[in-house]
Amino acid sequence: ILQKFHETGKPVKYCQCWVYAGVLNTMGRSIGLPTRAITNFDSAHEAKPFDQKVTEYYIKDGENYERDSDKSSDSIWNFHVWNEAWVLRTDYDNSNGDRWQQFDGTPQETSDRKYQMGPAPIKEMKAGDCKANWDADFGCGETNADVERWVKQKGEPD
Repeated sequence: ILQKFHETGKPVKYCQCWVYAGVLNTMGRSIGLPTRAITNFDSAHEAKPFDQKVTEYYIKDGENYERDSDKSSDSIWNFHVWNEAWVLRTDYDNSNGDRWQQFDGTPQETSDRKYQMGPAPIKEMKAGDCKANWDADFGCGETNADVERWVKQKGEPD
């Protein structure tokens, strides 16, 4: 991917998260940045607002449940891959030794009109404390979100 971009100047149009993570890992390590790829199974993919909840809506018709796709915009992916890098940040208090930061090279959602996620402190992500900038709340939700299910009878008003 990097060689093709270098030769043609054209970006890749389509890709999957593990490929983005591999490329970002290669780039980080090539400049001497300790970088690792992280795989998360049952990865929450929340829509805004990021509230650490995957909300699913169902309509019950007799014994059958059908997902209400008009209302359910959150989902759970089988897996997702992103990166972590050992970084000294000048905009963040590193005094607790928290230098591992989460980065996600997969363009999923826009934030401030840019596709970005990270850097986000790993200790905060694991604790569910998502106050960092650059869509840290999205990264936090990937690993900390709970599933909330709502069911209504067919024909019942919302």
